[in-house]
Amino acid sequence: MDERTIKLLDKCEAMSLLCTKASSHWSFIKFLFQITRILTSSIMCIWNSSERDGENSMKIPNVVVNGWSVVIMSLQDNLKVSEKVELFKNLINQYLVLAHAIGALEPDTITREMMRNFTEKYDGFQTQGLFEDIFRK
Repeated sequence: MDERTIKLLDKCEAMSLLCTKASSHWSFIKFLFQITRILTSSIMCIWNSSERDGENSMKIPNVVVNGWSVVIMSLQDNLKVSEKVELFKNLINQYLVLAHAIGALEPDTITREMMRNFTEKYDGFQTQGLFEDIFRK
């Protein structure tokens, strides 16, 4: 294989690893948001089903826990955590498919047109990726 082909193959593999790390990071954040929402819902269920002397005794805790639930859901929606997890999972697969397609070629069969197509695919994947979300920690 020529030098350009090897470089493109290395780039695909590197981007696949970066997207794997980003997917893992955003999956963990998604998990934290889901656990928090489950816990707040459980707390609300327990508080609302318990017997009380006065109905106003649970008014403030209900407002606080409901407010916390809304904040968590708003953060999750604004950060678009689920979409980022799926995006990075898709990019992992696309980079790997491209890397496998390049790696499966015989060195003598690679044409300039094939390299142009592979490079265009790679560039298309690059534009889909949210690099600010890969490197955010």
